[in-house]
Amino acid sequence: MKKWILLVSIIIIVFLIYQFNKDTKIDFLNISDTEIPYTETILDYYKKQNQLKIYNNSFSKPDYRITDLYLDIENNKTITVKNKNQSINNSLIKSEIITISIGNTDLYYKMNFYDVNEMYNYIDELCKDYDKLLEKIRLVTKEKIIIYGYTTSDLKNKQLINYYNERLKMLCEKYNINFLPIDKFTNKNLINWLNKWQLHK
Repeated sequence: MKKWILLVSIIIIVFLIYQFNKDTKIDFLNISDTEIPYTETILDYYKKQNQLKIYNNSFSKPDYRITDLYLDIENNKTITVKNKNQSINNSLIKSEIITISIGNTDLYYKMNFYDVNEMYNYIDELCKDYDKLLEKIRLVTKEKIIIYGYTTSDLKNKQLINYYNERLKMLCEKYNINFLPIDKFTNKNLINWLNKWQLHK
């Protein structure tokens, strides 16, 4: 009987120690080629809940293409932040939440010069690149990822953007990644999506 009580006591103590030392705060990695206001909303969401440990935006850069990010992961690109080396693969592994928005500049630039048929072909090629990228990322990390969709205020290009978003959403489903549509309802629904996706430790 005494042994049984001792065993139960040890289990309870170990459990309490684990709960006390359990890290519930998140590392948040953002990779983008442009400033996305919704990233700030996500940041504020976790700050208000005192759940944000680290926000890493160091790998973001203007004109970042899908193929650029693929190659950076393939080559495990390393940068220096505050005199410390930081590799992109290690950042992907350590981060509980990852947001990605890339290829914007290239996409919208092409829309000014390509006709509709050329744009559909171009978007199909982008989706092939995105498929390879997401497959590569999933080999590195199984953590929660949010991919931002694309948007346009130009009615002429709206159908093209809708086509791209539908293709991208299907790719996200394939790799168990959360797709965030960017439209007039995004800001209103963003917190609901975050809760639905259960982006917590």
